[in-house]
Amino acid sequence: MNPQSPPEIRDIKGWIALSESNPWVIALLVGLALLAGYFLWRAFRKKRDESLKMPEVPSLPPDAQALRDLEELKKWPLEGEKLRRFHFRLSEVLRTYLEGQFKIAATDLTFEELRTQLGDLPISDDLREELIRWSQQSELVKFADLRITQEESLQMCDWASKFVRETRPQSEEEKPT
Repeated sequence: MNPQSPPEIRDIKGWIALSESNPWVIALLVGLALLAGYFLWRAFRKKRDESLKMPEVPSLPPDAQALRDLEELKKWPLEGEKLRRFHFRLSEVLRTYLEGQFKIAATDLTFEELRTQLGDLPISDDLREELIRWSQQSELVKFADLRITQEESLQMCDWASKFVRETRPQSEEEKPT
C-alpha cells in the first residue's frame, strides 16, 4: 500500500447463517438473554411487591395510636396550604383508626363507600351520623377547597379525639359492673 494512493475498498461479505456458526455461541447468547430476562422479571416483581406491601402495623393499639397522632396534629401550623394538608392527615388518622378498631378498609374507600360501611359499625346512630357529617366536611375541605377557620379545624380534630375515646374498647376499670 502506497501512502499516496487511496486504500482498496473490498466488497461486503454475506450473512453468516446461524446453522453454520458454532452451536456454543448460540447457546451462550440464548442463555444470556434468558438470564437478563430473569433479572428484569425479578426487579419488576420486587418493585410491585413493595408497592403492595401493607403498611407496618403500629405497636400501639389503634385507639392509643390515633389519640397520639391527633395530639401531634394539633401542633401543626394551620395557615394556607398547610390547613388542607392538616385535613388530609386528620382524615387519614381517623380512617386508620376505623381500620384498626372496626376492621374495615377505610383508607381505601371513597366517602360514599365508607358511608355504607359505617352502617355496620357497632356504634350509636347519633355517633354514626356525626361521623358521616364530619367525614363529609373533611372531604369538602380536602377536595372542594372549602375554606374553614383554624378554630373549626381544631374543633374537627377535637371531635375526632372524642370519637376515638367513645368507641375504643373499654378497659377492665372502665367497664360498668
